[in-house]
Amino acid sequence: MTLFNTALHNLKKDVVINIIGFVQLIAVFLVSAVMISAISIRYVSYNAVKGFLSQKGFYIVFDPLLGARDLDVDLLEGIFYSEDALNTRVNADSVVSVQAADAAGLIDYPITSGSAIPISFYDNELLSKCKPRLKSGRWIKQGSDKLEAVVTDNYVTDWRVGDTLVLDVVQYPDRRIIEVEIVGIVEGNSEIFGYHRPRDGSGDTFRYLFDTPNSYNLNHPNRPTMISSSEALGQLFPELQTRTDCAFFLFNDDTPDEEIKQKAMLAGGLNGMVVDDLNDLNENSKIYLRDELLTLMPVIVILLILLVVSAISVSAIATRRRLKDYAKYYVLGLRWQQCAVVNLLQALITGVAALVISVAALFVVSLTPLSKTITIIFNAGLVLSLLGILALYLVFSMIMPLLMLRSTTPKALLQSE
Repeated sequence: MTLFNTALHNLKKDVVINIIGFVQLIAVFLVSAVMISAISIRYVSYNAVKGFLSQKGFYIVFDPLLGARDLDVDLLEGIFYSEDALNTRVNADSVVSVQAADAAGLIDYPITSGSAIPISFYDNELLSKCKPRLKSGRWIKQGSDKLEAVVTDNYVTDWRVGDTLVLDVVQYPDRRIIEVEIVGIVEGNSEIFGYHRPRDGSGDTFRYLFDTPNSYNLNHPNRPTMISSSEALGQLFPELQTRTDCAFFLFNDDTPDEEIKQKAMLAGGLNGMVVDDLNDLNENSKIYLRDELLTLMPVIVILLILLVVSAISVSAIATRRRLKDYAKYYVLGLRWQQCAVVNLLQALITGVAALVISVAALFVVSLTPLSKTITIIFNAGLVLSLLGILALYLVFSMIMPLLMLRSTTPKALLQSE
């Protein structure tokens, strides 16, 4: 306790220099958190679909108005293919798809004056892998006896977790009423699979497969969106039809490339708008992630230099000013090497305080409108990174005190007075 009190005393005596180091450390924490979050967002989205992209096959996006259907069949009498039906037509080894309710008026919500609510129905594989960040509530459970859904919070303020929505499904030639329970609210900046970005802004990478509610709703104002389970829909409301919005067609490794190309053309003939080879998507995605890291490298280097300079300079100045005090402490019974521990405690107090304030500031930002432009991902990666920065700060804060204490003795300091 005596060493801790001594460290606090030294911090108070060198207020100006310690404040400068404190502010610099907060800046390093904040900028690092923003950068780490930016990287995390991209890697989280890529990892969600990495298992699909690393297989043989192709990804297809169908026309949002018609869905996957025979082109020679009238729209009202068209067959909206399920995964099994698509697989039967194309004969892939497996199909992973997003089914959707027609956004052109098949599903209306009376409370919003009849405005259409598009719903994406994920199959079980997508439910387990493509989970957007939630503002509140929980993710959809598989095997639930209710039709659960998560909704976006954009432009909708009266929907809460636990609410049950009555959806009026207009489907030729019948009308049906279904109930959907809201179990979660999606964050506005969370990336959602199946919300496709413009290709000119994302290229032929995994980024094209995702978009955020904030971005999506710029083109669809006052239009909340919903995600639910295709398995639950099929079990609870088997009479309802959905269109296929997008799908992965996956094949075994020994399937010839030419056969996959032919089946991609066949699938594209079912009203597909975009067909991408999974290998091309995966390779382009890896290049994109590598380029993103290389772009951030200069900033990372600058942050490390700032951290090292701040730690060494502050500790050097503080130690030099306190050397004669340490000599007096030595006379009073403090071991000479324990003086270095005092410096370590000073750095620890400064570092922990800066970390706490930085984390508090990040939480505040996440609750304000700034969160629409500055996205912070609170995950294990961010925690470990910030603790790593703190550890580096402590290590470099000890270098100069140890060198200075080894280069002199208490006797020499006392004789110099």
